[in-house]
Amino acid sequence: MKSFCEILSIKHPIIQAPMAGGLVDGGFVAQACECGFLGSIPSGYLSLTQTYNFIKSVQAKTTKPFALNIFVDYTYYGESKIAKPKDIVELERGFIENPSEYFVVEKAPLVSELIEVAVTLKVPCISTTFGLLSPEHIDALKRYKIKILTTINSVYELEVALNHQQADVVVFQNALAGGHKGGFSPLPHSENLEILDSLKSLGSEVPCVLAGGVVTKEDIKEALTQGFDGVQIGSGFLCTKESKANPSYKEALLKGKETHFSESITGKTARGLKNALSSREASLNLGFPFMYYATSSLRKLAKDHGDSNYQSLWCGAGVDRITKEQSLQEYAESLV
Repeated sequence: MKSFCEILSIKHPIIQAPMAGGLVDGGFVAQACECGFLGSIPSGYLSLTQTYNFIKSVQAKTTKPFALNIFVDYTYYGESKIAKPKDIVELERGFIENPSEYFVVEKAPLVSELIEVAVTLKVPCISTTFGLLSPEHIDALKRYKIKILTTINSVYELEVALNHQQADVVVFQNALAGGHKGGFSPLPHSENLEILDSLKSLGSEVPCVLAGGVVTKEDIKEALTQGFDGVQIGSGFLCTKESKANPSYKEALLKGKETHFSESITGKTARGLKNALSSREASLNLGFPFMYYATSSLRKLAKDHGDSNYQSLWCGAGVDRITKEQSLQEYAESLV
């Protein structure tokens, strides 16, 4: 039986989490790979051309394996113009005099298009968020020997991932993880030991990675001691100098320690630092991805003004163990 690191051809049992929204670039992902981790490209919110160029930029800087993360949604979202919720417009007035009363939902690439790009550019791994790959796309990835990393949040999803997704690796994202709840069902998060017990009862040899609450070397040791084969880390990487998180975001990570789940920013459950935007009682939740685009202008205005109250400050519950900004190399060395 191959180990987790052997399956993915990496040195250390660590995945750099895919963090969408412009928080990492090709150089960042490539450097994570060069540190011996599995770097991850977040394709969420990117056009097909942007995704293609992101992959090429990583390949130009490293020959080591990496993953392309995709939002698995077979619904077609064409470009459309929609009325913005009135409370969002009013919040924007705090920054500019005449905010637009409409927002534009950008055309999202089809899953089939992303799979085709992955095959064309010989991407080593695909990781999934939000959905289940179709049998046709699973067959295509297997045909081209592309590894499948399936994100789950519950025991039920574990069985589906093993039986119907042909997952090479399962990424269990627990309730402590930052960002979006990345599984494919509305069921609540399972506990770590529930997942490990279920793996044993199913007799599965598929490696299981823990995502959530992992920031330090000690956290990694604890996860491996519990029985996980590796870890996925996001928040710790956000406070590195190479991260594209803006200064007010990084400052908030170092100062603010209270995180919670919110649907107010993107319309979908996600964990981040508690602020005015995440705590607002939405008069109208348009759902995902519409709320993401509805709040986009407000979040950009807040970012430009250095105001962390109206940004999306995604991070996990382990943020209290982030004590300083350091280089990616320094952080990587502290983990291994």
